[in-house]
Parts: sequence; C-alpha cells; structure tokens
Amino acid sequence: MCIWSTQRKKPKKSQRDSILSVLYAEWFRIDSLIVKQTNFTKELIEKSIKAQEQLLDKALKILKPGKTMVYSTCSILKEENEEILNKVLKKHKASIQPIENLLDIPQLPVTIKGTLCVKPTALYEGFFVAKIKKTS
Repeated sequence: MCIWSTQRKKPKKSQRDSILSVLYAEWFRIDSLIVKQTNFTKELIEKSIKAQEQLLDKALKILKPGKTMVYSTCSILKEENEEILNKVLKKHKASIQPIENLLDIPQLPVTIKGTLCVKPTALYEGFFVAKIKKTS
C-alpha cells in the first residue's frame, strides 16, 4: 500500500516523525506478514485486507480536514481495494476525488466512481488508485 498526502504545510519534525513512525510501523508489520509468503492463500489475503484497512484508517485519522491523500495498492482485487475503501470511508468524513486516466491506460471495471484499477500488462503490474479528500 502506498499513501501520499498533499498537506501543504510541512508538519513539525516531531509531528512528522510521529506520523511516519505510525505508518512505517504498520507497513513493516504488514510486510513481515505478507512478503515472507511465497504463495497467495485465502488466509494471506485476509491478513493483507485487515492490515490495509487498519493502515488506511490511521492515515485518514492523521489527515487534516480539507487535505487530500492518495491510496494505492499493488492489487487488482476488489476485496483489497474498493471494499476496504468503502468500509473506511463510512467511518470518516471523506470523499473520493475523481482521477482522470490521462494516459489512456487499460483499466479494469471499478464500483467506486473516480477510482482507477489499472489492468496488468506485459509492461507493468496491475494496481488500484483512489484520491481521497477529508471534508471535516
């Protein structure tokens, strides 16, 4: 999972370190669960879903109202993308900001308008992207 924010004001060093340590700690926890696996089992996918949901939830708690972030996964599974996004958005006052497909990249169908699920090709892996704005 990749999370990127457009907060213009640079947070204070201690605040930034705190935010990054929360996100990095979660990512390394997820990484240790997932990367060591060589085959994708239902259990592995369920662990990944739970970890991604927790990480996105924490990121939205940290994000300031009026600011935007990008949520992206290296997965094309609805369970790891749209289902998590729908669940977490219900808990936070946030909305999807539409992403345009400027490069005319082949896409897979999505159920959340404004998000992109890029179809895997011989050139790149498939992935999912959503732009989220926290309203309050």
